[in-house]
Amino acid sequence: ALPGTAVVDLPVESRPATQSSGPAVAPVAASVYPSIQLQAAGSQAGIWVTGRGSVALNPDLAVLNIGVEATAKSVSDARDQAATAMAAILVAVRGHGLTDADVQTRSFNIYPQYEWRDQGRVLIGYVVSNTAAVKIRDLDLVGPVIDDVANAGGDNTRIDGISFTAEDPAPFMTALREAAVNDAMAK
Repeated sequence: ALPGTAVVDLPVESRPATQSSGPAVAPVAASVYPSIQLQAAGSQAGIWVTGRGSVALNPDLAVLNIGVEATAKSVSDARDQAATAMAAILVAVRGHGLTDADVQTRSFNIYPQYEWRDQGRVLIGYVVSNTAAVKIRDLDLVGPVIDDVANAGGDNTRIDGISFTAEDPAPFMTALREAAVNDAMAK
């Protein structure tokens, strides 16, 4: 497994008891700050306190952002090159036991490519790009998947980065809220 931790932050705002901003609100009573007197008109009167909580945890999911980019004189040629490279990448990813559900398309773009010459801007071709996010749950596979993706897509491959996170942060939310509220109350 790869070393490291993922840190998840949850900001919480404390507002006067007369205000409501959803479930993450920790009201602050005026008696907590007896030396502060605030006179203001409107609904924004009161003391506002922000609290922050964080939990360090070991990641159990890597998200690899990949893409292909192809340039050709025609849109169809560039699109075919990009499609061929992405298909080869998907075969490589599936070879590691990942499924189509583990791959999510992020963007698909086609745009013209120009050069400036004496007569002005001249169309020289088209660029087709296709990006996707690949979820890797076995962190020991991250390196081999990156290598195989790069080899499968060839010169058209783009590795746009990788992030490590918790696939299901829900079990940590109670601890995050509690830490944020405690931080706000301490302030």
